[in-house]
Amino acid sequence: MKPISLTILILFSLIASKEAQCQNRTGGNNSVFGDIKVREETSTAATPISLDVLLYTEAGMLVSRQRVLSNGRYRFMNLTDGRYQIVVEVENNEVARFNVDFSSPLKGEMRQDIELQWGNLARNKAGVVSANEDYKRPSKNAGLFNKAAEAVEKKQYDQATSIFHKIVENDPKDFPVWAELGRLYFVQKNYAEAEKLTPRP
Repeated sequence: MKPISLTILILFSLIASKEAQCQNRTGGNNSVFGDIKVREETSTAATPISLDVLLYTEAGMLVSRQRVLSNGRYRFMNLTDGRYQIVVEVENNEVARFNVDFSSPLKGEMRQDIELQWGNLARNKAGVVSANEDYKRPSKNAGLFNKAAEAVEKKQYDQATSIFHKIVENDPKDFPVWAELGRLYFVQKNYAEAEKLTPRP
């Protein structure tokens, strides 16, 4: 057997094994469900229309993913005994995480309601807004940063990336912008460009 064929065979075996591990978490008698309530505070950030609710095993394996409307309900059913984590994401940014334990005598159906205060989340979620508060940059770069932040909010990621590159050309030590570039490339699944990013002293 050629080395390339053997490598491909090993990769398929690993993938099948991981899928089997993930699928083995379903087929049980347990379920978890709950309502997601998004409370708005005074905030200029728009309340999200939908959120992603993900269920992970304790070991970090993704079991299932659901898209839920704001103030909607999620439900994961047929779960085997064990410990899980429920993760809530908005635009690929984690905003909440909860533990669920089906290894105790309290098995069966479990309710876990989730209440989010959107004003605080919008200010603190991973993204360009929080980085802006951490680094003191010259006014020229601050203006560019605000333009990039607006582009990110509008999901104009190419424009935001271009502006962020201008900022680090002016100030290579602006570490939050380097981090934002990495996040933008990650959101766009452009991992090759993300790996190329190296802050210059």
